[in-house]
Amino acid sequence: GHAASAACRGRPGCQGADAGLEQTIAWARRYNKKLMLTEVSSIPGGDGEECRARLGGYLQRLNDSGVFLGYQVWQSGCRDCPGELAARRPGNLAWYRLGDFGQRCAGDFEDCSSSRCCGSPGSRCFEKDGSWAACQARCQPGVDKTEPREFRTNWTCRELDVTPACSAATEDCSKTRCCDDPSRRCYLKEEGWAVCRRECTAGEVWEEDDPEHRTPWNCTLLSAVARVLLK
Repeated sequence: GHAASAACRGRPGCQGADAGLEQTIAWARRYNKKLMLTEVSSIPGGDGEECRARLGGYLQRLNDSGVFLGYQVWQSGCRDCPGELAARRPGNLAWYRLGDFGQRCAGDFEDCSSSRCCGSPGSRCFEKDGSWAACQARCQPGVDKTEPREFRTNWTCRELDVTPACSAATEDCSKTRCCDDPSRRCYLKEEGWAVCRRECTAGEVWEEDDPEHRTPWNCTLLSAVARVLLK
């Protein structure tokens, strides 16, 4: 469960399944594994509203990570939760592909800048610019003369995927939520900006920030660990 309902609740540092998911994703990337999550529970807590939002976000994180093939759902009284597929396909502990919950992968020549995945096995998601990317078999940087004239602008051809690299010490880690340096963890400074640090105290002004950005830190921990260091 989440930190509020996990078996470790009440213990220092308890973060529940939210933190455990990040550890699992880091491990799977380290060893190039594909996983299936079993028995995702949809038991509502309190009035159930937080459960609906948290379960939906949790399953979307599974989908976006690129390491999970699917999940099993343990239906238990939250039929309106976004991830609750048992109401649509009855059967307890049925196996569901994450594509049934998350965004579908784009078709050939469709925009894939959001999903970052392609439905055709031979296609990859290539960036054109900051607002457009498309699924295609290959990409040549520069202008594509096969496009209509009004759309002939340069392609970067940067390949986009759903498995972001972990962040370096000086980079924003608010999206990757993991750090290249195993001695660091990703701490939030403010909305939209987080950095990999060794420790962080809420309210402090960090001397390593540029002078014009020396404002108090929130210090919410975004990663359970920097990157799981396994041998």
